[in-house]
Amino acid sequence: MSERKDGLTRREFVCQVGLGALALAAAPTAPLRLARAATIKNGMGYRTLGRTGLEVSEVALGAGSINPSGGNLIRAALSQGINLIEASGSHVQAETAIGEVVKSMGNRDKVVILTKAGTLDVGRLLNAPASQVEKAVREQLEGSLKRLETDYVDLYISPYMANSTSEANLPALQEALEKLKKEGKIRFRGLSTHFDYVNICMAAINGGFYDVIMFPINIATLVPHIGNAVLESKKAEESGKPRGMSDRPIIDVREVLKAAQQKNLGVIGIKGAQERFLPPGLRDQIKGEFAKDSKLSFHQFAYRFVLDQPQVTSVAIRMANMLQVNEALVLSQKTLQG
Repeated sequence: MSERKDGLTRREFVCQVGLGALALAAAPTAPLRLARAATIKNGMGYRTLGRTGLEVSEVALGAGSINPSGGNLIRAALSQGINLIEASGSHVQAETAIGEVVKSMGNRDKVVILTKAGTLDVGRLLNAPASQVEKAVREQLEGSLKRLETDYVDLYISPYMANSTSEANLPALQEALEKLKKEGKIRFRGLSTHFDYVNICMAAINGGFYDVIMFPINIATLVPHIGNAVLESKKAEESGKPRGMSDRPIIDVREVLKAAQQKNLGVIGIKGAQERFLPPGLRDQIKGEFAKDSKLSFHQFAYRFVLDQPQVTSVAIRMANMLQVNEALVLSQKTLQG
């Protein structure tokens, strides 16, 4: 049983003291009312995805948790305004479900399908011959196209979960993607990263090859004193535990957002409300600081906060049930206050 201090567990006490002290040390620095101009249609907001010119919903359906029996979730999302679907070659069942639903609805030209080279280990290909890299990328994409029952994807994310700047600008990978684009199998190219995401995204932006970038954007990576409070709470909770690959760093991403905007790259936020970035012990205080009287759930508040950043085009939200779909569908109609 956790040791209690004045009615709180040690973890809760550390979280509250840490956040309170850091809040006094630094005022909020992220804009709260700078929401990017969006076109609202039937309650859903749409924004232009950088230089792709694609008009995409502010909310992207993260389909990673959907299996073939969950087609009703995809159908509900598409029927009510979401037109951007995030999939991955590592989520075979999800891609299959997306393919079946989009084909049955007959609206492929209305749906922006984003999928990722989910099982392609780019790190192992850094010194591989260009022919080997192309073969690996082509096999990944062809598998996704078959499951998605389509001849092309609108956005192809490769590398997925890039771990280094070398992966971000691997010439052989970019050559392979360019070939696939010329063949009409990819419309636009993107990169995602979960780890050293500031350096990796800046390398991708400066390299000029990618049209879209995906990386963790949330209150902790946007507001330094919140990020510091989360780091302190994690240190207290995880003291003595080995650091695993699943751990996510918390890094200030505001300069990345500015650089992406200057180069007109599309930005899709991920990890907007993930527990590793926004632990439960801090959530009430974070919400209280920025939207004390908000009627939104914490997840809605967290995603709305990300959407209020003018450089962000869309937020990818993993939806596994209708409650999550319904909460996401109304985000465009909400402010931080509810």
